[in-house]
Formats: sequence, C-alpha cells, structure tokens
Amino acid sequence: MTTMKLLSVLPVLLFTTVAADTLEMPIVFTDHMVLQRDMEIPVWGKAAPDVEVRVEFAGVSSSVTAGSDGEWSMILPSFEAGGPHTMTVSSDEAEVVLDDVLIGEVWLCSGQSNMRFKIREHVEGHGIAARASFPNIRLFMMDYKVSSRDSYTSEQLRRMAEDEYAQAIGWVPCNSETIREFSAVAFFFAQRLQRDLDVPVGLISNGVGASPAQAWTPRETMADHPQLGMIVEMWKDLRSPNSSVEKRARSNLSAWLEAAETAQQRNEEPPPLPEHPFRPGYLYEKMMEPLMPFAIRGILWYQGESNAQAPDLYTPLFETMIGSWRDRWDRPDLPFFYVQLPGYNNSSWPKMRDVQRQLEKKLINSGMVVSIDTGTFNDIHPPDKREVARRFALLALSRVYGENLVDSGPLPEKVRWWDENELQIAFRYVGEGLRAAESPGPAFILVHEDGRRESVTGRIDGGTVIIPLSASTRPQTVRYAWAPWPETTLRNSAGLPASPFELSVPSR
Repeated sequence: MTTMKLLSVLPVLLFTTVAADTLEMPIVFTDHMVLQRDMEIPVWGKAAPDVEVRVEFAGVSSSVTAGSDGEWSMILPSFEAGGPHTMTVSSDEAEVVLDDVLIGEVWLCSGQSNMRFKIREHVEGHGIAARASFPNIRLFMMDYKVSSRDSYTSEQLRRMAEDEYAQAIGWVPCNSETIREFSAVAFFFAQRLQRDLDVPVGLISNGVGASPAQAWTPRETMADHPQLGMIVEMWKDLRSPNSSVEKRARSNLSAWLEAAETAQQRNEEPPPLPEHPFRPGYLYEKMMEPLMPFAIRGILWYQGESNAQAPDLYTPLFETMIGSWRDRWDRPDLPFFYVQLPGYNNSSWPKMRDVQRQLEKKLINSGMVVSIDTGTFNDIHPPDKREVARRFALLALSRVYGENLVDSGPLPEKVRWWDENELQIAFRYVGEGLRAAESPGPAFILVHEDGRRESVTGRIDGGTVIIPLSASTRPQTVRYAWAPWPETTLRNSAGLPASPFELSVPSR
C-alpha cells in the first residue's frame, strides 16, 4: 500500500447516500461511474476524524489520514481505458464499495434548457429509446427540485434555503429505460466519441433551464470585478441586467416583493431576500462546485439565451466564469466548447452571436459551434439536437484527440481593402475553400456613415470573399447574416456554415 499525494485544491463536500456509517462519498462517486483515462484521479470524502482511509482500485491501493473534521482527499495515478472495475473505500470502521466502474472519457455538459433538452423530447426520441443499448455510455444527472414560472411555495423556498435544491440522480448506463432522461446533445456527442475512440464515455449533465451565466459564476469573483460587481449589487433589489432573468425572479419571489414594499412604506427593514436559482453564484455553488475537482476531459456549454439582452456584459462574464472553473479544477487549459446562438426570431440575438464569435479568439483552448442554421423561427428549443452534437464532436475530436478534421464553420479573420473598389474578407476554418449554398453568392450588408444599409453580393476566392463597391461607397462596417433569422449561404468545404458577424472596415 502506498500513501498518495493530497489534492492541492480542496473539494466542496456534498455527499450522497453512498455511505456506511462514518464513511461518506461525494455525489459524483456512485456505481456505474466513468473515471477519466490517462489523467490523475482525485478522490475525496468524509470519515471519522483522524482515521486512516484506504482506497483500492484497479490494482492500486492507497491510503490517507482524515483531518480533524473528517475530510480527506487523495490523488490516484492515471489508468488506461477499460473496466469494469470495483472501487473500495474503507476505514477500520466502515466500507463503501462502488461497482461497475469504467475508465474512459468524461465530459461535463452544462448550460440552459437546450443542453438539458432530453431524448424523450427529441424529434426521434421514441425510436432512439426503443433501440438503445449502449452499456459503455454512462450519464450522471444533476437534477433540481425547484422549477416554476409562478410564485414559489414555502416548501420550494425552504429547499433552496436549506441546500436541497440540487438532486443527484447518480451514474446510469445508457439503455432503453434510462436514455429518455439523457441530454440529447450529450448523448449524440458521446455516440460519435465512442465510435471514433472506442472507449467508454461518461457524461455529467447539470444544465438548468433559463439560467444566466452569472448564476454559474462565483459571486465573490463577480463582486470584485470592475464590470460585474453591478450584477451582484442589482440582485439585492431583485434586479438584473437581463430582463428575462429579472422577470422570472420577480414572479417567483412576488411574495417577498410585496413584503419588502410594505416594510418600506412602514419605514421598516425589509425581510431577508430569499434564495433563487438565478442569484449570482447560486448554481455555481449548488450545481457545479460539488462536482469539482472530479477528473474530466473537457466541458460542453450550450447557453446564452438568458444573457442576450445584455450582450456587452457577456464578454467579461464569460471570461470570468470559465477562468473560475479552470482555477477550481486547477487546469488553466481545460477544453471548453460552446454553442453560438442559432437562428431565432429575437432582435437581441444578432449582437449576442457576434459577442460569442469574438470570444472564440480570446479564450485559450476553446471552440465555438456555429449553429445559425439549426434553429427554429419561433421555438427557442430547436427539436433536433443531433447536428449541434455532431459539431461539438468535431471540435473535441480535432482539438482534444488530434483527428485531422475541419472542425468549425468559417470565422472571419479580417477585412481589408483589396483595391480601389473592393473589400476582401479572409476566413479561418475554410477547409479546401469557401462555398456558396446558393447562386449568385453570399449576401452581405454594408453600413454607411449616414446609417444607410446596402445589400451586396460577394465573390468567393478560395478562403476569402471579395465584396464589390461602387466608386463613392465608403462603408463603416460589413455584416453577414446579421438578423434574428438570417439566410446562411456561406459555408466551407465540409458544409459547415459561416458565423454571422459584423466587422469594422479600416480606413484606406
């Protein structure tokens, strides 16, 4: 038996019922789990104070002494893909045995309702469930007990206040019974990974419908940020820069608003503000931190709908959120792939898409799924998640696993004057060259100094587009697919659509 090194970052201890008297394991350690291959494995838990805790797994036996508070942690060495194995955690007083443990690839799948969107809600859901038998795909579901558009009941308020919001379903193999609750995006992503890599795949799903990014970001980190501190301050009055977030919260906590107004009229102190899932930092504390630092390969993120009303705040918010997660996992290069908002009839989304596009270049080891062609005009939940998942898989297979793929739709690199009466836009991720889905070519909008907008047709030249100008034209910006529900005619050789964008035209 060897004594293993301790975790450098202490985990948050939220435990399951997987316990034996004085020995408890965190919510994410259950039967049927998948551990990340080729990476050191953090293991932690709680025992009686100052006792020796032993962990046996895949031929490795390790020990550590619990602290005076009973908390303990260790790091197991890396393992190759395989299984099933048994993990035994024991002390002189108790023992926990976790069976059917696989080693493979583990991905965290998070965000709003489009990531949470389940197979049973998918257009092909019934047929997929009937045929499902994927024992080497496993899902760990973080569910939640409070969800409503109406005023919260006293029981719902109690659950949030007493740390009963999150509900861990535990790891389950994918079969015709369990697949109905799988995230559709996560399942289709795992299918492609397993097909290409031939290893077990574990998915951790913890998305929360309508949730804003600030709920997934540590409150203290935002409070100290020069641009984000106002989000924390606004919440004290149950306000938010995101109108949909504020509307939902005020509906849920309408009783508190009435009580606070009455107190103000009487010149009295208002009652304490109840907890709410959209409170800055709440979902980070309840749905994310308990999973840290469970070993994962990377993160898939489908969110942005609830932040689209304040797109200028999304850049510092998104950077802060991702940075805090990477710090907590102690992995500054943790892969992070996210979805750009698709086509949908909402006037705030074009600007939000461009903010997401610009973030792709600013964030290290990240990638963006261009999904502009996967949306539905009047449904914020596109019913077919297969293509979004395929594009997530392209990013992972290329940038994490080293496959030679065209992994993204074309993204504009720069615009410059090509000659006296032409502009040239250069693109990344073009494969063997750009393509126009329709004749005569891709359509662009030129925005002039006086606000006048002019439609023009571009000419494809390899990995660039040439835009003709009239002799007197001096545009300020050039736009592509800049509309809530735009036409998307520009693609690369792999058939992936170009991202919508707005670029400033440089001076001559």
